[in-house]
Amino acid sequence: MALSAAEKNKRLREKQKATGQHDSIKKKDRQRKKLAHSNLSPKHLAELRLKQNANLRKLCTKSKQTLV
Repeated sequence: MALSAAEKNKRLREKQKATGQHDSIKKKDRQRKKLAHSNLSPKHLAELRLKQNANLRKLCTKSKQTLV
């Protein structure tokens, strides 16, 4: 039986962790995001932070509701 896309991605992530590629991939992603954020204008950076804070508050309220 053929694997679904989710199953393929799960196996890929497991293989990367097993071979030690996981840390280098995370490092490259952190550098990419840092570069992208450093190129943002102050206005866009402020908008991004507002959106991130709103998403964090939304997640926290959802997790509190599931715990109760």
